[in-house]
Amino acid sequence: MKGKLAVLAVLVAGWGGVTSEAEAAPIRECGDAGSFFGGAVRIYNVTSRVLLCPRARRFARRYFRHGGPACREDRYCTYRGWRCRNVASREETDSRCTNTGGRVQRFQLGQG
Repeated sequence: MKGKLAVLAVLVAGWGGVTSEAEAAPIRECGDAGSFFGGAVRIYNVTSRVLLCPRARRFARRYFRHGGPACREDRYCTYRGWRCRNVASREETDSRCTNTGGRVQRFQLGQG
């Protein structure tokens, strides 16, 4: 009986040290995702957590082409299952998007 209690105590003590995947995952520096309109607008400083860089850059490009204009007008929006928050000035946009899988990505849009 004492052995079972000791094992239970160790399990309960260890339970508090468990972190979610997003908290434990490193931030990946993914570079730039490209430019549009002959280089007039570019997507840069792409970072991700739990998401591979090629997918993060592809999302940033799709966000700009399809969801970005509507999302940039509001402070918060939902785009393709992601909840995005924008900190924008007139010429620049700083977007941070999260989803329920613990994935996080961030990127800036601005003039080239």
